Amino acid sequence: MISKFTVIPSKKSVIALIIFLFAFFLIYPSIFDAKLFLGGDNCNYYILADGLSSGEGYISKNEPFPVPANHFPPGYPFIMSVFMLFGIKSILFFKTLNGLFLLGIVFIFYRITFRITNYQIISIFLSLLVILNAHFLEYSSVMMSELPFGFLQLLSIYLLIRWGDNNYSIRSLFFLFFLFTLILSIYVRTMGITLLGASVLHLLFSKKYLSGLAVLSITVLALLPWQIRSTNLGGSSYLKSMVRVDTYDAGSASMKMSDWGERVKLNAWRYASKEIPNSIFPNTTVEYRNPTTGTWVASPMRHWMLGIV
Repeated sequence: MISKFTVIPSKKSVIALIIFLFAFFLIYPSIFDAKLFLGGDNCNYYILADGLSSGEGYISKNEPFPVPANHFPPGYPFIMSVFMLFGIKSILFFKTLNGLFLLGIVFIFYRITFRITNYQIISIFLSLLVILNAHFLEYSSVMMSELPFGFLQLLSIYLLIRWGDNNYSIRSLFFLFFLFTLILSIYVRTMGITLLGASVLHLLFSKKYLSGLAVLSITVLALLPWQIRSTNLGGSSYLKSMVRVDTYDAGSASMKMSDWGERVKLNAWRYASKEIPNSIFPNTTVEYRNPTTGTWVASPMRHWMLGIV
């Protein structure tokens, strides 16, 4: 028998949502940038979505001779194409839609932290920090996949928690909802695969072997069509770039086993002493390389302390 669940929000959730809505409508209009963002791949996403909605397929229509697209995962263009099917093709709409994804991120983050802390005031405070974060706000008005991905990842985690309330039964509707958001998040951004590994490990440590096998098997099967298509087109250029010594140099050699250890070491150093401190306090001055010598710049001790904590 499939488990029952309620969608009726609690009084505390309604109060929290009202607070978040007030903060959102106070902050978002003041940071919204109506201009087309020129620093990323947003035009490609729009073109790919237009091809899907028009029935032409997942193709790069901006090429002199349109060819099947194989670099960007199809999840975000698919989400955009659903709206395009109803005649909604305004760039301003899709920029605003990412703002709504931010609002969704804030509310789901509240639900997760409330489950962990059981203190509403603390959870509301932490969630308001998210809506005030400069990086989230920057990407909330550009036509990119970061905010939809963040929303789907957090929603997957929340649904995994709710699935746990049903003892991880594969008959639970939360199992189906978790699988859907997990698979869609991987199709939006390939790094979503990390949540697949984390959730399967969590289920195995919880001795829910059948549930872990079900999550792994169904997700792999759902990703298989895209992987087969990608292989037939010569392999994903995104994945190919990840295994190069220099990911931004197409002529760079493929990484050897020793190179992987060096990359893990470099990334751990960067995240702990630079990226995390800067994400929490965006006004923090972070130096990466010396502009004169090109060598990496060491981080001050306060950045290390903040990043580790």
